[in-house]
Amino acid sequence: MKVAEVEIKDKKTQMQQNLENEIEDLKRKINNTITQVNYGKLIQEETPPAEALEKLQEVKTKNIDNYLKKDKTYMQYKKTD
Repeated sequence: MKVAEVEIKDKKTQMQQNLENEIEDLKRKINNTITQVNYGKLIQEETPPAEALEKLQEVKTKNIDNYLKKDKTYMQYKKTD
């Protein structure tokens, strides 16, 4: 029984560390997304609105939707903590 408890504690610690690493990675990716939005055609006044909206949709589809999925997963992990 003690061996199982130690194993569970070790696994939980490892999972928490993995989660923290994933959160840090997610923060870096969010900062990269912010940089993408604040660069190039999206900040140029001469960019047509339709083109800017298309670029924003690409950023949303590529990045933000994935971040939202990961966020849901992380929240589920925290609930079971």
